[in-house]
Amino acid sequence: MRILVSSSLQGLREVLLSPWPSAEFSESARYRIKILFSGEFPPEGLRDDLRAYFCGQAVDFSTYPVYWQAVSSFVQKTLKAAQTIPWGETRTYGWLSSQLEPPSSPRAVGQALGQNPWPIIFPCHRIIGRGGYIGGFSSGLAWKKFLLSLEKGKISLSGRVEFLNF
Repeated sequence: MRILVSSSLQGLREVLLSPWPSAEFSESARYRIKILFSGEFPPEGLRDDLRAYFCGQAVDFSTYPVYWQAVSSFVQKTLKAAQTIPWGETRTYGWLSSQLEPPSSPRAVGQALGQNPWPIIFPCHRIIGRGGYIGGFSSGLAWKKFLLSLEKGKISLSGRVEFLNF
């Protein structure tokens, strides 16, 4: 699995999650992850925080600058509200829509989350449908299941995270 982190002086430009390597996510598989950094200015500390995250530790990514011009003000509000959801917990699209000022519809929130250029940094994977329905994820449901399992302590990539620059 690969993740591309692109950054500039203005902040993180995007975090791209590669297509999932198989049809389904399995908690028993031994995944490896390569995190590739593109750009001249990766934020200081981000490598360590990403390593800690994939080794199963709660990380606060809210201090990292992002290039907000990449998204609308509604997407910004939605992502900032999603970032308040604690590690290992989930909330519904309805809950997230009620946190916005003014409140919005769950469908509009889902569409905004689908435009998230910084998954993991803004944890849209923590948003699920009512009744436990997993909902969608722009990088695919296997990634969403993987990230939720990681945060619930069911898996860890300790010793299986590699960083590359290009």
